[in-house]
Amino acid sequence: FMALHAALAVALVRAGAGEDLAVGSPIAGRGHDGTVDDVVGFFVNMLVLRTDACGDPTARQLLARSRETALNAFAHQDVPFEEVVDALNPVRPPGRQPFTEVVLALQNNARAEVELPGAEAGVVPVRTGT
Repeated sequence: FMALHAALAVALVRAGAGEDLAVGSPIAGRGHDGTVDDVVGFFVNMLVLRTDACGDPTARQLLARSRETALNAFAHQDVPFEEVVDALNPVRPPGRQPFTEVVLALQNNARAEVELPGAEAGVVPVRTGT
């Protein structure tokens, strides 16, 4: 993931996004052992990965910066994004995420198999066009 984040940072810098980048990354939100094991639902928290690409860093330097940013964010993943937004109270243009305009989501989990007695279950991908 950190290598993808660093590669995205390079692409954003080269596209003119500046050198102080804030990339959103959804995280599963299931960090507490046992608290949501038996619960079905959408437990996702948004992390903001702020990456400093100043000074024309080498790929190794940018990867190290991305790694440090991600590890720090993961260490605080239990803080709800809404609480961060409320505490910092940024200017919020309608229709835009606070803090980020780009989201990096890595979907590398195996497809879940669900068996419900008397019911047919399956996965239906929903394409949003975004």
